[in-house]
Amino acid sequence: MKDALITIKTVQNGGGEDGETKIVTVGKYEKTPFGCRFTYNETDATGFEGSTTTFRIWDGDDCRLEMVRSGSYQSELYVDKDKKSYSVYSTPFGEMTVGIQANRFCPKLDENGGTVDLSYVMDINSSLVGRFEMEIEIEGRGQKSEIRDQRSDFLQKS
Repeated sequence: MKDALITIKTVQNGGGEDGETKIVTVGKYEKTPFGCRFTYNETDATGFEGSTTTFRIWDGDDCRLEMVRSGSYQSELYVDKDKKSYSVYSTPFGEMTVGIQANRFCPKLDENGGTVDLSYVMDINSSLVGRFEMEIEIEGRGQKSEIRDQRSDFLQKS
């Protein structure tokens, strides 16, 4: 795995809370036969200090995102293209069942990084939380992904 700069931006609309969060961190990235894998250590800024988060993203016809958090807080979260997925998600406040239905899932990855644009609806314990737009950008340290320059701002497409 190579060192990478990882940016995760999430915009929430509906469900009573609108807002935006953005995480910029360093971690590790690798292109895999199925898509990519990247990992980073959580900090107190995210509320999950002492945990490591790993994303695996499948591209192609069977787009899938899997997020696994291990350490102080353990969670698994799955997003599948064109179907609703359920996961048990642990937080500092307890566990909950999370349902996610992806409306758009666009991974564009190469050996130096890339982007993942994702739009989804989330419910917790069957109650609507909101609609989310997530943009993940991965840039290998000292490398520039050709794909990164080709993308358009997905938030304006919604």
